[in-house]
Amino acid sequence: DAQRVLRRKLADARAEARDAEAAADAADFEAAEARDAAVVARSGADNAKRVALEAREAMRAANSRADAAEAATRRANHELNQARAELTSAERDAHTTAGMLESARISELRNELARVTMEAQAAIEAKRMAEATAEAAKERIRIAVNREADAARRAALLESR
Repeated sequence: DAQRVLRRKLADARAEARDAEAAADAADFEAAEARDAAVVARSGADNAKRVALEAREAMRAANSRADAAEAATRRANHELNQARAELTSAERDAHTTAGMLESARISELRNELARVTMEAQAAIEAKRMAEATAEAAKERIRIAVNREADAARRAALLESR
């Protein structure tokens, strides 16, 4: 009886040992799968980290290009504003210069008109004086002719007496 109990206990212990060995094998298998999954997960994490680093680097490069483009835009706007200011100034200068040239030309024309007017007035005055001198000469000639005629008449009268 005691032997049977011992055999049974031994059989039970062997069965438990087999079960424990099977459980250990299953645990080893699960541990191996967990290790494989961990390796895959670690590889995936490394890949994700690498992709994230590449994305960060690409974002930095894009930000750098955007900053450069913004700076170029600011420079272009500044140059455009300078060009506009220079154009406005040039137009103003051209307008002023044109106005000054026009004003100078108008002054020249006014001076020329004044000179011509003075010359015309001088010519008119000279003509008037020449006409007056001619009239005075005609009058003197007429007076002289009349005196001569009077003298000739008197002489003829005296002779006839």
